[in-house]
Amino acid sequence: MKKALTIIVFAGATLIGLGMFGACQKDEPVEHVVLVNLHKQNPRASIEECTLNGRLVYCLGQLTVDGGSSVYDIGGNKILTCNYAWNAVDSGCYQLRDCEQVYCPANNALNLPAVDKYGLEKR
Repeated sequence: MKKALTIIVFAGATLIGLGMFGACQKDEPVEHVVLVNLHKQNPRASIEECTLNGRLVYCLGQLTVDGGSSVYDIGGNKILTCNYAWNAVDSGCYQLRDCEQVYCPANNALNLPAVDKYGLEKR
């Protein structure tokens, strides 16, 4: 009886400890970390979330006439160049789907409305 009680108390304490540890973790999703890094590297670029072959990607557009855009995977690696004005268009650019603008700086050269879905300006 004493051995069973010891096991129950130990198991309960372990579960409570694991529960508290898990509740204290505030890891940000990888996608948001990549977004923050891309924004810091290109603070005047617009950012769209799109899907490419069913996977999340980020399109960074230069807010200038004929500026073009670059597409990054969720690891932050540049995977495509989509510059239609200069005929530098990778074939994957035509397969981008479900794009949603998640960042556009205020007072940009193209007079587009400001967007900051994830609060990138504050990070």
